Amino acid sequence: MKDPLEEFMQDRANEFDNHEPVAKHRERFKQRLKKERTVKPSPNRIWIAAASVALLIAVSLWLSRRPDSPSELAGTNTIDELSLKDVSSEMREVESYYANAVTEKVTYLKQHYSVKDEHVASCLVIINNLESNYIELKRELADNPSSEQVVEAMVMNYQTRLDILDLLITQLQTQAIDTTRLKKNQNEISL
Repeated sequence: MKDPLEEFMQDRANEFDNHEPVAKHRERFKQRLKKERTVKPSPNRIWIAAASVALLIAVSLWLSRRPDSPSELAGTNTIDELSLKDVSSEMREVESYYANAVTEKVTYLKQHYSVKDEHVASCLVIINNLESNYIELKRELADNPSSEQVVEAMVMNYQTRLDILDLLITQLQTQAIDTTRLKKNQNEISL
C-alpha cells in the first residue's frame, strides 16, 4: 500500500518542477564545495593558554616558597642563584637547547613582525614575565639544590615560553596566509 502523500507527489511531479535554477548556480555551488574549510584558531586562545600557564607557575612558586621549617621562618634563604646547568650535564644540555630555541624565536619575531603589533607586544610581555619567574626559580634552586620540583618547574618554564612563541608565530603566519588568500580572491572577483 502506497503512501497517499507520495502518490500525490508522483502524480503532480510536473507541476512542481516548473522553475529552473539561476544561470551558473551549479558551478558556484561546486566551487563552494571544493573550497577548503579551515578552522581558524581563536586569537584569544593563545592568551588564555599563556595566562593559565603563568598562573600555574605563580601558584607552584608560591607553594614551593612556603616556609616548612623554623630555619626557613627565620629567613635563612640565600640570594645566590643556581641554573639547570649547575644540576647535571644532562640539565646543562636541556637548558642550552631551550635557551637557544627561545632566543631564536624571539629574534625571529622581532625581525619579521612589528613589536608594536598588539599580539607580539603582549606575547613579549608574557615571555618577560616568565623570564622573571625563571629567575625566581633559580633562587629557589639555590635554596633547595636537590628539589626535583624546582628543576621540573624550570624546564616547564622554558617549555611554556617556547610553546607560546610557537603558537604566536603560527598564528601570525596563518594570518599572513589568510590575508594573501583574501587579496587573491578580491583580485579574482574584480576581474
